[in-house]
Order: sequence, then C-alpha cells, then structure tokens
Amino acid sequence: MASPATRTLVLILALLVTGCAAPKPPPAEPDPVELAEFRAQMIVFAHKAGEYLEVTRRNKNLSELTVGWFVFDVLTVLSSEDDVLYAYFNSHDRDLQTYLETEFRFHSETEMIVMERLALRGNPTRCLAAKFALEALRHVPHSADPAAIQLVDRRALAAALAGLHELLTAAAQEIEVADVH
Repeated sequence: MASPATRTLVLILALLVTGCAAPKPPPAEPDPVELAEFRAQMIVFAHKAGEYLEVTRRNKNLSELTVGWFVFDVLTVLSSEDDVLYAYFNSHDRDLQTYLETEFRFHSETEMIVMERLALRGNPTRCLAAKFALEALRHVPHSADPAAIQLVDRRALAAALAGLHELLTAAAQEIEVADVH
C-alpha cells in the first residue's frame, strides 16, 4: 500500500487536475513540427528536473504540489508521443489522472516494475523517464515527518530527479535535428 504521503499527494494532484484534458494519442506518423515541440519540451523538463534536484540537494523540501504538477506534466507529454505509455495510462476506461488515483496510489512499488517492463515494449528512454517521474512522486518529503525520514526521502527524491534529468535529456537528444526540419 502507498505511504500516507503518496496518498496525500495523489489526492491533491487529483483535485487540481480535475477537468484537465487527457493527452492526445500519439500520431501514427510523427509530424516534424510536433517532434520539434516534444524535443523542446523535454529540454525544458530536463532543466526543471535539474533545478529541483539542486533544491533537494541543498536539503530543502519541495512541495507536493510542485512535484505533483511537474510529474503530471511530464507524464502527459511523454505519453502524448509514446504509444505504449499512452495505452497504459489510458486503458480500462481510465486516463492519467485516474491511473494516478488508482493503480499508482495503491500499488506504487508495483508500478515501478510495470514501467520497466513497458520500456522493453516501447521507447525505453521515455518509459524509464516515466518511471523516474513516478518514483519522484513516491519520495516527496513532508515537513511533519521526523528529520531522519525527511533526509531519506530527500535522498530518494534526488536520485529520482537525477535519473529523470538524464532520461529527459536523452529523450530530447534521440530526436535528430534532421527529423524536425
């Protein structure tokens, strides 16, 4: 079962994103303009992950809202350009929001394994970036927790953000300049 912190984060995230549109399915044929936009967004997200990593390394807690919105945005964009992620997050009459409220909320550890398996079927860089984004959600420190627990959570969050930064950068680099002109 997910920790109380994960449950709280998922509930807050769900309340905030109610009414947000689900990502559109990935196009059958990649559009060079959309690929350029996707590449640019991956660069922006990688930069933001790096900023959050530095804050975390300075022993400052990021808020649940900050991490939650960031992860939701990352997952939305990743799944809009990856068939496997899109199908997983938007299956069984659910969307990304419902996925976070249900499968991820109650089975977050199992979902890390699922993301690794999806990486074998789809784009590994994008699927593993989704894994690290979800991993970040699992380790948002809470100021009400004892200092030792916050330290453990910050270390785990930093590791997830470092992996996410690396994978988002790689996702941007995988889109060749020739593909987007």
